Amino acid sequence: MPRALIAARLAAAWILLGAALPVSLHAAPNPTPVEGRILDAVTGTPVADAVVVAGSRLISTDREGRFRLTAPHDTTTIVVRRIGYRQLTVRAAEISGDLRLTRAPVLLRSMDVAADASPSRCLCEGTQLAYGTAARTAIAERAAISLAEAIEGAEGTSSSRPGNWGAKTYVRGLGGERVVVMLDGNRLERACNIGMDGGLATINPDNVERVEILSGPGSTLYGSGNVGGVINVVTRGPEDDTSVRGELRASGSSAVPGGRLGGTIWARRDRASFTASLDGASYGDQRSPLGTVQGSSYRDLTADVAGAYAVAPSHRLGARVQRYSGRDIGYPGAGPAFIPEQDRSLYALDYGWQHSGRIVDGVNAKLFLQSVDHHMTVAMTRPPSTPGGTPMRSETDAKSDTDTWGGRAQARLRAGRAATLDAGFEATQWSAEGSRWIERTMMGATSTMILHTWPGVRVTDLGGFLQGSAAVSPWLDASAGARLDRVLRRADGFDRTSEWVPSGNVGLRAHHAGGLYARASLGYGYRIPDPTELFGILLRPDGFVYVGDPDLVTETSRNVEVSAGYAAPRLQASSTLFRNRIDGYIATAGSGDSVSGLPVRRYANIATARLQGVSGAIAVGATDWLRARCTASYTQGEDLRSGASLPLVTPFEASAAARLMPRAAGAWIEPEAASAARQTRPAEGEVETPGWVVWNLRAGTTVERTTLTVGVENLFDADYRRHLDPKRLHRPGRNFFGRITQRI
Repeated sequence: MPRALIAARLAAAWILLGAALPVSLHAAPNPTPVEGRILDAVTGTPVADAVVVAGSRLISTDREGRFRLTAPHDTTTIVVRRIGYRQLTVRAAEISGDLRLTRAPVLLRSMDVAADASPSRCLCEGTQLAYGTAARTAIAERAAISLAEAIEGAEGTSSSRPGNWGAKTYVRGLGGERVVVMLDGNRLERACNIGMDGGLATINPDNVERVEILSGPGSTLYGSGNVGGVINVVTRGPEDDTSVRGELRASGSSAVPGGRLGGTIWARRDRASFTASLDGASYGDQRSPLGTVQGSSYRDLTADVAGAYAVAPSHRLGARVQRYSGRDIGYPGAGPAFIPEQDRSLYALDYGWQHSGRIVDGVNAKLFLQSVDHHMTVAMTRPPSTPGGTPMRSETDAKSDTDTWGGRAQARLRAGRAATLDAGFEATQWSAEGSRWIERTMMGATSTMILHTWPGVRVTDLGGFLQGSAAVSPWLDASAGARLDRVLRRADGFDRTSEWVPSGNVGLRAHHAGGLYARASLGYGYRIPDPTELFGILLRPDGFVYVGDPDLVTETSRNVEVSAGYAAPRLQASSTLFRNRIDGYIATAGSGDSVSGLPVRRYANIATARLQGVSGAIAVGATDWLRARCTASYTQGEDLRSGASLPLVTPFEASAAARLMPRAAGAWIEPEAASAARQTRPAEGEVETPGWVVWNLRAGTTVERTTLTVGVENLFDADYRRHLDPKRLHRPGRNFFGRITQRI
């Protein structure tokens, strides 16, 4: 039986298993009516639109802060939450009148104000996008050495692994600058001319609280690059009601020999909070079933310090300084490329004001600077062009750096009952400069070529945005947004160019009290060409010289998607159909020109791209000791002008797992299967990827303050590679791993 068919049947079997598992939703025999009023702890005024949750029931307070619902039992936990306030948890029997919420002004480091926040109460409010998270616990339970690999399996996502370092995440077939990557709400751009350090490469997974993923260009809040979606990494911050607490952690693996060691200290006193983390990693060459992958080792170190201070109950200031240093980084996905140094620095300042007025609910502001320095060397020997000739040797030394700085001011406005509007202004500038020195030796003669790969490039984006939502009826919500950007592009030796770029969205979401919902959205996004595509000139390991075009136009995207699902405490299921058309799609084509005898490929708006597909997820809490989950996605990409397949688009992929939690407190064991179908429509330059199935087995336990996780990934030592991986690189073989966390 073909492996692709096996993979498809495996995914279907897991989905049917999850759908067939019994769902225990028995109501308690004595339902308890609960009613009360939510007030602001500072002013005593009513808090409207606070979310009150009791079991599977969820309602919002009215303009007077009042609510009324029926709890399954008088011991049921009632949770009250609202953006800009600290979450309140009480027992149903304890509610006898007014409840007061303490203000906790929001800082713009997160799309979601809490890991368990209601989808209608997050900073991406006003959109009907597919929204998902990868929590810290799920990331820590894997043997992944990069953050991109740690979130593999999230609905609609896939990854590329060019070695142990530098893995990248793709959302619905799009990656690179077509997906916005943020660290605590601060944009993160690459420094390497060819994107070796793109995406999540310089983020330590041990210092992450969660990863938030917004799919599709349906939000006006995040600007250029959202044609594929938004990935926001939220790092760990101070814990509530904690004076001083710490954590030590260590992990190691066999197929990627090495591990991580680190620790974090949290402190909170009165109005001030503080977090400091230090984590280091050292990994040797990866071992695949085909043998050791030479030149895939690396070392890194991350230091992170963050603090927040409540100037007043309604005002909060936050600051963060982070430093990442990578050393001796092998990158076999780019042939003989080697990265001696990769450094990143982040400086950020945030301000939040929770006003809770009739019109202005809150105000947020942010300033940040991300600085990335990249150093790469390449040493190659090419065979002679004629029999008996002399091989050609070349050595390349390339250095490049970028500074991404910017700021935004955003106000959350209340336009009446259950209606909100985010309005603001954002400014970012991506400054980049790089050079590449190449020396070639052939037949005893040496020639030198110096390329100014980035000639002092500056790309500035100034944008104003509106994004809002309203409850049209008790069962229907509507959303809409509009954004207008002024984009300025300039570089040393080139004329300055500018353009106006509009974007926007509309959406509807219908929901039923029983948990059923359906949504539809139409989003219009954009992506500014990056410095390499505009002004770059560089020699890549494939032997071509790539030349940019300063007259490139901005890519624009139109995305339509519909989704249906069900959400209840023990069952969550969703399925999404999407269709994304990108006009002005930027790619490269041969020009017939040459530089120093090497052929030239030029960047151009040569395609109208269409990506379409389906994704789905299901999570079932069958009993108190058994949970199951499954995700599946299929994406197809096509150039509408030529009919050719788009590059870097994954085939059908699926994953499924069942977690058993015996009566022993804190213990669990989880078998997992991941699979992909054979890629039958590779793009030009790609090869067909066989289908594959990989089995993993993980287990863990928590005893007091110690958490231990162990497991075996790729249990049967399968030889495989994902479609986005470099052609000659295969994933690690059977990998034993362990991780221990000690709270102090």
